[in-house]
Order: sequence, then C-alpha cells, then structure tokens
Amino acid sequence: MDKEIWKPVEGYTGYEVSNMGKVRKCGHADTLRIVKGYGMRRVTLRKKDEYHLVVIAKLVLEHFVSKMPAGHKATCIDGNYEHLSVDNLCWVVRRKKRYKRHCSKVIKANKEAVSEVVNHINWIKRNGKGKHNN
Repeated sequence: MDKEIWKPVEGYTGYEVSNMGKVRKCGHADTLRIVKGYGMRRVTLRKKDEYHLVVIAKLVLEHFVSKMPAGHKATCIDGNYEHLSVDNLCWVVRRKKRYKRHCSKVIKANKEAVSEVVNHINWIKRNGKGKHNN
C-alpha cells in the first residue's frame, strides 16, 4: 500500500485516521502522540468534555475494512504493535487468545508437576525405597 488515505473518525469530530495507522486532528499535518503501554498502541481522542483512549488498530480496521464483529478484537498479523497499517491488521476472536493464555498456564503447571515427580523418583533412586517416608 503506497498511498496514504485519510478518513474522518466516526464519533469523534475533528479527527482523521489513515490506512497507515496514523491519527491526526483535521487540518493539521502532525499526527497525534501515541500512548504506549501494555499491548496495542492507543491515542487520546476528545469527545465533548471527555477524553477517551482509543486503540489505533481498531480505528483503522473499522474505517478501512469493516465494523468490529461481536466477540472480536483488532490484532497485528506480524505481532509488531508499531506496524499499524491496514494490510497488517485483522480481527481475531477474543476467546482464542484467552484460551491460548489458559493453555500455556496449564502447560507450565504440568511441567512443574512433572518436574516434582522426576525429582522425587531421582531421590528414591539415590536414597533407596526403604528410606522413603511417603
């Protein structure tokens, strides 16, 4: 994607979002400061007297691809949260990410349990079964 295209941000008058993952105030050349933190990059947008932190990837996908389907979230295909162009973004189901995180916790817990059993067996081999109290 070579040409940068700007569209007005729905729900936030006076702001524009580009297909390259940039957000700016209408009529300004400078882009808004990105709020970095845990996970996806965000910008602060003002609606009336309230400020809202908005995920840039979600803005880009909603304005250049489709509205966010229920139960989905925006994510970067290559995993690089700095690369927010529309060709690197997609909608993913929220549950899958949670399931993956849950599975990794279970695997970690199982590895620790297996490690305890192996250590226990090695102790019995070294010290003999008769000295084992359990």
